[in-house]
Amino acid sequence: MKGEAGRLWIGTAGGGLACLINGHGPLNTSNGLPSEIVAGVVEDQAKNLWLATGAGLYRVNRGDLRKTLDNLRIPLVCKLISERRHCRVHDGFRRTARSAVPDGDLWFATSKDC
Repeated sequence: MKGEAGRLWIGTAGGGLACLINGHGPLNTSNGLPSEIVAGVVEDQAKNLWLATGAGLYRVNRGDLRKTLDNLRIPLVCKLISERRHCRVHDGFRRTARSAVPDGDLWFATSKDC
């Protein structure tokens, strides 16, 4: 998912969350990410990240995300929104989406086989 400041976010099936901008390495459980599985990434209208992970659905505040990206020793703060796990990454289906403006609703697909 392409996000704020041209960041390209990539969820992985075991390597955490990658951010391709200015050489940032992947974020993983050692950086505060709740799971190494990130099946979906979507940005809301306030530029917060929503992560569909193997541990549940999480929201990452925009300011907290910036702090971690500026200094990877600062743990990423992820707020648990739902314990519904999202495990499938490589099945060809999109797991997250944001509806068109003006409402900007977020949509998350779940899987039963987690």
